[in-house]
Amino acid sequence: MKKTIKKKILIILIILFSMLGIIKLYPELIYLHKVKHNNYTFYSNSHIDSIAVEIINLTNELVLNDFLNCEQDRFDVFFCNSYFLFWLHTFLGRKPSGASDLATNNIYIANVDFKRNIAFNSDRNRKLKGRSIKSVIAHESTHIILRRKLGLKKYRRLIKTENWKIEGLCEWIAFKDKEINENTMLELIDSQTYFNNPWHRYQLYRFAVTYLIDTKGYNLVDIITCSDTFKTILQELNDNKTTAYSQVSQGNFTPNFLQNRIPKKNRDKQ
Repeated sequence: MKKTIKKKILIILIILFSMLGIIKLYPELIYLHKVKHNNYTFYSNSHIDSIAVEIINLTNELVLNDFLNCEQDRFDVFFCNSYFLFWLHTFLGRKPSGASDLATNNIYIANVDFKRNIAFNSDRNRKLKGRSIKSVIAHESTHIILRRKLGLKKYRRLIKTENWKIEGLCEWIAFKDKEINENTMLELIDSQTYFNNPWHRYQLYRFAVTYLIDTKGYNLVDIITCSDTFKTILQELNDNKTTAYSQVSQGNFTPNFLQNRIPKKNRDKQ
């Protein structure tokens, strides 16, 4: 009797793990709709043909650039629209809006509202928070690009030891079309709320990378190999605010990392 029960349990476990393996390796099998355009292939269980091409074009504007040099890269994006399905793919639950799989390099988006162009996550209180679909896809695409360029071993080492470089680059790409509110960033540095607030921390990661690129002229290799630490960069930004930022407020000076955010016709007047 006991042997029979154990055998049944073993068979059930084998079936379950086999199903998880299939979902992990061949996720396209459980999605009904597919849209392929340029560098991206979208999978969904709802019709997305009308909006998919627009989202892909907007995402490509962020991701395909000389800085990353990834024009040949291809990406598969799966719109789960179910936290349970998202968990089956990623084992991450409700916390992130999206994730990229280390083994397959697939991108999974937890829950979206295509009409409002929002990708949602859910905090502990189950209050939905979101960001644009293109920014989530661009962020996760950058993770994949960096893994391909660096190799998985080096990428994972950086994630553990210098996570601000990886996440800062991903956020820099994801929000390349959005201005940084420098005063807000400096307030975050002063308040030190980023120690306990992941969203504040990610904003400052982006701020730090923007500073390295726009002010110091770093390229991708420079950022990955530099000896600068997140703490020292924040200190530099905090120390410089009494000079550079005070002059900005008086209309006399614009730091380098703000120059490319000012329309050229206005920039020439400075």
